[in-house]
Amino acid sequence: MGSNGVGKTTLLKLLAFELLPNEGVIDTDLTREEIVYLHDGNILDPNLSAKEHVDFLISFDKINRQRLAKLPYLLEKMKLGAYYNELTSALSLGTVMKLTFLLFWLQEPKMLMLDEFFSGIDTSGMRCIVDLINEMATEGTIILFVTHVDQNADLLAYRSVQICK
Repeated sequence: MGSNGVGKTTLLKLLAFELLPNEGVIDTDLTREEIVYLHDGNILDPNLSAKEHVDFLISFDKINRQRLAKLPYLLEKMKLGAYYNELTSALSLGTVMKLTFLLFWLQEPKMLMLDEFFSGIDTSGMRCIVDLINEMATEGTIILFVTHVDQNADLLAYRSVQICK
């Protein structure tokens, strides 16, 4: 947790190998492919549907098959079934964020980093995502969640760190 401008996003970008440190070293056993960094922007290809994104991941054998079997249930639970074949460019930000989370959840990352991720996501979608994140943590996934909103921190924090300037 921390207020705006203290470096929360910069820290996550360093850990995700999206930025190089000016000095020092980031030492991890994880590779870039094992780390998922989700932020509040749209990272999906706007010219593809959610189904086409899933098919793309399947073609590269990037999806956990047991999780894929749960996808129809989760699409309905998160009220996304009607949007599965729609281009992501036609969807609301909250809908895109829920689909983005599910796409990366299917890949079973070793580390999941969420940067102010719940912006625009409805309450039922947030509950479902929190349940999936807690399930991932139980399975051994490292979860880093960055926020400046106390209520969001209370949803996921097993341990809380306050970052100050």
